[in-house]
Amino acid sequence: MKSFTYTIVDPVGIHARPAGLLGTLGQIHPHVAGNYGVDAELYAAELRFDALYESKGSQPLYQPLPKFPAVTRDIAVVCDEAVSCGDLTDTIRSASKLVQEVQLFDIYRSEALGKDKKSMAFSLVLAAPDKELEPAEVDRAMKKIVSDLKFKKGAEMR
Repeated sequence: MKSFTYTIVDPVGIHARPAGLLGTLGQIHPHVAGNYGVDAELYAAELRFDALYESKGSQPLYQPLPKFPAVTRDIAVVCDEAVSCGDLTDTIRSASKLVQEVQLFDIYRSEALGKDKKSMAFSLVLAAPDKELEPAEVDRAMKKIVSDLKFKKGAEMR
């Protein structure tokens, strides 16, 4: 029976904090793979399941699918170049408890907007967990969002 000596050359370590090294991943030397009749690149991984278990964290939170439909609205505002997307997103989220999601989908810069100005467009998802939203409720939430953006961040509707 042949004896083999394996040398680890540049393995890729899989790490997680605080558990540390979870395992290694690397390519089997082509000569070794060829000895087993494998004519392609072959990789192997060694995992420390004890460390994986320790790093799993708390139980995932389950949130059931909503029973009532959400409403989607798009909004575009012009603001100073210094105002960040995060500032506007936070302002939108805090304006109404109906805001479930805020997604930036466009940033536009042009001299036509004014010196040191930019336009940012967002897609908003509004919903209530206990009922279907009435159009008037959505309108009130959107007016509050526009008002907060104007008075807190100096952002004007485009």
